[in-house]
Amino acid sequence: MTKPDTAVIDSLPSLVSDEWKEEDFLNYDGEGRPYQKIWKQYNSVEDCVKILEQNGHAGIESVVVLGTATGEILKFFDSTWNTRPYGCELSAWAYRQIPHPYRRRIKNQDLRHYVKECRMKVDMVYANSFMYLEEQDVPWVLKECARIARFLFADLSYSECYAENDRYRKILKPHRWWRDRFREAGFVPFKKYRRLWQSALTHYPI
Repeated sequence: MTKPDTAVIDSLPSLVSDEWKEEDFLNYDGEGRPYQKIWKQYNSVEDCVKILEQNGHAGIESVVVLGTATGEILKFFDSTWNTRPYGCELSAWAYRQIPHPYRRRIKNQDLRHYVKECRMKVDMVYANSFMYLEEQDVPWVLKECARIARFLFADLSYSECYAENDRYRKILKPHRWWRDRFREAGFVPFKKYRRLWQSALTHYPI
């Protein structure tokens, strides 16, 4: 597996960011609505659960969330699958809003640092923050995800449909571009689902 160049990692920005500030989460959609009230509009977590449960849950017992925001998604996985995810959140303000029982497993950290340092093997990585990466970081970050988890659920903002008010997004590519990056990183599609991928680098029974 191709590893990220040490010089690239050393040049990454600070582990923690104040770029995403309190006002961004309190006025998340540009219409004065807080993230905590509308977070499901910007996540496909219910679809993720539905797909896996339609396939016998696929044995999901451990989850890493890349971009936890204020923690609503962590509570959702706990109440739905009885699992408290691990993961990371870049925004220092959002990290402080995560309820303490969940925050203990979350790092206030750039996802690029997180996946590089992660030594866990988990059933699934859930990510809705890849479009905030620099384009050149996507290949090696996805390869690290393929090393960590047997499944990846990628909730993305494609050029075919995207959140217009998302001023922090750095990548706006069509679905086919992301599909090629997932395949190059070692993922194969899970059945007919375009957002659920299985790592070819880990070997677990389905």
